Amino acid sequence: MRKYGGSSVQDLGRLRRIADELSRLSQAGHPIVVVVSAMGKTTSELISLAEQAACAGGGAEVPRRELDMLVSTGERVTMSLLSIILQGLGRRAISFTGSQSGIITTDTHFDARIEDVRPHRLERALSEGRIAVVAGYQGMSRQGEITTLGRGGSDTTAVALAGALGAPTAEIYSDVDGVYTSDPHRVREAVHLPWIGYGFMGAMADAGARVLNREAVRLAQKNATKIVARSSFPDAQSPRETWVTSDAEAPPCRAVVELVDAEPGQSLVSLVGSLPSDIEAAASLFASHGESAFVTPGRVSALMPPARARALVPVLHAQWIPTPSPHQHSDSADTSALPNTVTSC
Repeated sequence: MRKYGGSSVQDLGRLRRIADELSRLSQAGHPIVVVVSAMGKTTSELISLAEQAACAGGGAEVPRRELDMLVSTGERVTMSLLSIILQGLGRRAISFTGSQSGIITTDTHFDARIEDVRPHRLERALSEGRIAVVAGYQGMSRQGEITTLGRGGSDTTAVALAGALGAPTAEIYSDVDGVYTSDPHRVREAVHLPWIGYGFMGAMADAGARVLNREAVRLAQKNATKIVARSSFPDAQSPRETWVTSDAEAPPCRAVVELVDAEPGQSLVSLVGSLPSDIEAAASLFASHGESAFVTPGRVSALMPPARARALVPVLHAQWIPTPSPHQHSDSADTSALPNTVTSC
């Protein structure tokens, strides 16, 4: 089970690169289901177009049902193009929408939740030796309406299908090589985390980290599906990845997460920890900087102006994240106990 994000499928060249890899796996005998997002910024562009249409008609806002009908087309474009490329390479590929894949959701438009998965058509395609290419981010309600799963919903699609098909692992490919102790674009000292628990990843997602969708993590934990987050464009010299498994197996971890514009003119800064004792320690650290913090499961957070957050996050990171010893680095961390890589289905 593989999922490729928007940046990974943003043009035909990248789709060809993915198709070459899938073709190689298929030729080696691996059953493959691949979930795809919309290409690049297609979803944002479609939402903007819908808003323009609403204004043109004098409407106050975009009807949610029609928005789902519109934005769900983005993933359908990607699935069709990838299937076309695969067939051109001589592979037996077939594309499926979310509803054709058997994803049954609540009837809440633009933020539906998966209630059931009936992947009968995918199972038949796999039994016929086909590569199943699935449009992520979407499903169908019991009333027969097209629905979408909210931001990062393609992650949820992949994890839900992995659970329903009995795949032990969902491989999530994006433009980052896993999870870090903070945003490496904003905190130069951010450390790569090769192995974390469901609870820790869920708390990071709740705090605003966008590496993995929160609902995907919940479903993975419910179905005991391992997640591995990888880059679609790994460094050949030092490829890295992050495994997300049960909290009992994973080592203790900490992170600093900033969610910009959590409220108008305010950023949410969170200290996330996997140990019970981390909560008290995080609250004390915020207090030492004069910040009034609040506690939620797995994290302690504080609202502050964006300029204050930009200045404070690197300081908090330096104080919150244990400094690796000279002989310990994320690239050389002990990963001997990590699960074996699974590339099939």
